[in-house]
Amino acid sequence: MQPLKILQLADHSEVLSGGAVQMVLLARGLRERGHDVTCVFNSESSPHDHTLQQVLKAGARLVRLPLDKKEPCGGLRALVERERFDVIHTHRATYKALFHSCRGLALPPVVVNRGQSRPLREAEVRKMLHPAVRAHVVVASHVREVLVQAGIPAERIAVIYGSYDPDRFHAAVDGRAVRAEFVPEEPPPAPLVGLVAKLSHYKSHDVFLEAAAQVLKAEPRAHFLAVGPDPDATRAALEQLARDLGRRHAVPLAERVHFTGPREDIPQVLAALDVSVSASASAWEGLSGVMRESLALGRPVVCTDVGGNRELVRDGETGRLVLPGDPAALAAAILDLLRDPAAARRLGENGRRLAEATFSNAARAAAVEAVYQRILSGNGAAGAASRAAE
Repeated sequence: MQPLKILQLADHSEVLSGGAVQMVLLARGLRERGHDVTCVFNSESSPHDHTLQQVLKAGARLVRLPLDKKEPCGGLRALVERERFDVIHTHRATYKALFHSCRGLALPPVVVNRGQSRPLREAEVRKMLHPAVRAHVVVASHVREVLVQAGIPAERIAVIYGSYDPDRFHAAVDGRAVRAEFVPEEPPPAPLVGLVAKLSHYKSHDVFLEAAAQVLKAEPRAHFLAVGPDPDATRAALEQLARDLGRRHAVPLAERVHFTGPREDIPQVLAALDVSVSASASAWEGLSGVMRESLALGRPVVCTDVGGNRELVRDGETGRLVLPGDPAALAAAILDLLRDPAAARRLGENGRRLAEATFSNAARAAAVEAVYQRILSGNGAAGAASRAAE
């Protein structure tokens, strides 16, 4: 395929998690396939400009613009007019800013990326059916079903799973330094269970803490990590909940749950865990990125059955899948893995093989490139790419 000039849009300000990480990984994969990629991020940078470093490392160009779905962005319009991109790939809701800012322009083919399974509002569907939109890339079959139910033509939707950075997440990552921070060194090794996610209500840290109390009652040496930023200022309330649950269950939970805040050594954190947990109760989940990264490291995982997670965590095969909002089921699954290390290793190894075969960044970039090729050749159907990704 001839090299393409590609514009990617995100309304994130930093590359810290979720969709922003996925956009930069895609930029890297497309650059490795010979394409020219420009990444637009929102607003101003931080003093250290972590985003610039990540985008430049990917080999792409960074442009910062004040993207707002309500106010047109003259800078975005000028960029599109000047650069003559072959494809525009929007992430999250930036298709709204694109169409609002470029009203009246003849746009190149637009690809809309969607990473969550929240039902679409009528106004969103109208925008997603804009004449310039030629394909939709979704991160799980569950998300495709939501779009089809909303009226998006199935043949335009490609299921292409998100990826992980193979340079950072692999089976050789050493988590011993992280374990030494939080777990006593005396043998036998104390169990370490963790949840890596921002402290937001839909990540269900309250359920995780209740499950942790039950685990601690059965495994008195266990420690727990809650790793991630606190955008909603809920840490104090969660720490109080840990104290309350400790008293209720007669266990030292507050001493054993370590709220670390955000960390830059997430691969090492995950590698340190005996069990990596996702407790989200949100039906809007697309597919858990932390679970994908945990599997790439070969770690045993316990995950709630929401969104497209069952496409990644296959119960009894690549991990344990439990119902959301059920701390007893979550605790039981964690304890099963802690008490049967051989089974936990088998699940972790199966998960690692699945991650390498299905979620590699190279495979994702190739699948997205195939979507671009179809829409640029005049065939707007993305179905073949969708079937290939499943």
